[in-house]
Amino acid sequence: MSTAVLGALLALPGRAETFTFDRHDITLEPPKGYCALDPKRPHEQAIIETQRTLQAAYNEVVMVYADCTDLDKARVDDTKRLENTGTFQISKQDGRISAVSGYSRASYIQEVTKAVPQVDAKQIFSQVNDRSKNLGSGTIDSNKFGLLESDQSAFYFGGLVTATLPDGTAVDKVSVNASTLINALPVAMSISRPSAGDNDLKTLLAQQHENIAALIQANAATDATATNPQQGHGFDWTRVLIAAVVAGLIGLVITLVKQVSKKRSTGS
Repeated sequence: MSTAVLGALLALPGRAETFTFDRHDITLEPPKGYCALDPKRPHEQAIIETQRTLQAAYNEVVMVYADCTDLDKARVDDTKRLENTGTFQISKQDGRISAVSGYSRASYIQEVTKAVPQVDAKQIFSQVNDRSKNLGSGTIDSNKFGLLESDQSAFYFGGLVTATLPDGTAVDKVSVNASTLINALPVAMSISRPSAGDNDLKTLLAQQHENIAALIQANAATDATATNPQQGHGFDWTRVLIAAVVAGLIGLVITLVKQVSKKRSTGS
């Protein structure tokens, strides 16, 4: 595991990288238009570590990425907040990553989505806000966040959220977390960005469909379990679903953490 995580943190912007978890390989590359954050840069390393800490109970964060244009600007002016960001993460079971044996991609998606009625979204929002407050960051609020849809490739969880900064400034953001099974690994990719209109969520959802298709295609040569799974142990599907929800929500507060850290460093 340590080798895989180290490889993840050293991932180069815009480059495909292959990681190994529980003896299963997966190739990850930032979505089109996004670049991986560089752990050698202090501000970006802080964002990576914040993501890993906030998601640690449910997910192993493998890669954090941001809009390439925004990231270039932030590297020139480190007071600029990264508003359009995302992550790759692998869902955990009992504190560790375990391959999901015994299920094809389609049956995995079917089992997870069956658990939707068992998930209390309000409770998850509360947990995310508590973690965010502990970091001195803002809060998020929404009445429109849940399972958007599912198909043979993935299930998509997200919605429209209002993020409130510590100074009271409110920012509307959309977030979509697309989760699937690739080579027996429960992988998800999230994107959260500011919302400028009523169609933004629909647009982001369509883009995540394309991103998941590209991710599946990139792993097609090694994804032996997609349609021919081996017999194996059961999984806590509710926990997998909660992990997807948490990943989508955490991305909405990541930029707030960076802003607060900057204010503290200047004594304001």
